[in-house]
Amino acid sequence: MNLQRIHRLLQYPFFQIDVHLKYGENLLAKDSCGTSDPYVKFMFANKVIHKSRTKYKTLNPIWDEYFVLPVDDICEPMILKVFDYDLFFMDDYLGTAIIDLTKLEPGM
Repeated sequence: MNLQRIHRLLQYPFFQIDVHLKYGENLLAKDSCGTSDPYVKFMFANKVIHKSRTKYKTLNPIWDEYFVLPVDDICEPMILKVFDYDLFFMDDYLGTAIIDLTKLEPGM
């Protein structure tokens, strides 16, 4: 992590991130029919701040969702967790992505 860059970023009074959740590819099949019902949780510091729509019966979901998320701490990574929705049981975990917000350019 570049300390000079972090210092420069911390001069901004607040942060928000514009998100375009596009799609997923080749997700794990967790349902008995050979598909999944995926959705994505966006998290900061183990707190869910946004949940995508659920896409039913697909391993290649297309969300095409746009939204804006507030960022309290630019040094805290944004974590995306993908789950398979289940009506009667606990949702199945499909995977995680971690985004280092300090690598993004302000205003982009």
